[in-house]
Amino acid sequence: MSGHGTIDTAVEATRIGAYSFLEKPIALQKLLSTVGLALRQPAPTQPPSLSLAYLGRAPIITEFKQRLETLKTLKTPVLITGEPGCGKSLCARFLHQANTPWVAPENFHILDDPANNVVGQAAEGTLFLHEVGDLTPLQQRNLLAHTAKQERYHTRLLCSTSRSLPRMVADGDFDSRLYAAISQVQLRAPSLREHPDDPRYHSALGID
Repeated sequence: MSGHGTIDTAVEATRIGAYSFLEKPIALQKLLSTVGLALRQPAPTQPPSLSLAYLGRAPIITEFKQRLETLKTLKTPVLITGEPGCGKSLCARFLHQANTPWVAPENFHILDDPANNVVGQAAEGTLFLHEVGDLTPLQQRNLLAHTAKQERYHTRLLCSTSRSLPRMVADGDFDSRLYAAISQVQLRAPSLREHPDDPRYHSALGID
């Protein structure tokens, strides 16, 4: 269940094995019906896998996938930008190297304490921070301090945002040094309205 019914959220829920995705507020009868159906389903042997096919098949998406492929084997920090629902979390998952740690905090409270070494927790793997534009000034400072440890821990930092970080930097709402550290490579995910005729677009929105 989520109060933020974006495609990113639904894709991530499906990836980790969710039977269904319900957006709040949820009618009690619908909730009970969904739970009842789920309980009658045989348990899957493993979580369903996702691929970049979920992003679509339009030419603009094909070109975007090719760029993702070129970035997959690198360790460079990547900032994934794009409108809500365009698949930023899925892109981050694709860039993650299999069989290595994946750390993606559900909230940023872990960054309130400078002693929480999130980069170290993702050693040899990936640290993914979704919507870094929501970081508080304190969390920004603490994350900036941790970014200096990426090479030591062989951790790849992936961040995403639907907000304009350059504008936030200009307005004094986002640390310019942190922006420079997380945006060594920037990747803009095409918005859904840029490929409205794509069959995957309609599938993602629940349109036949």
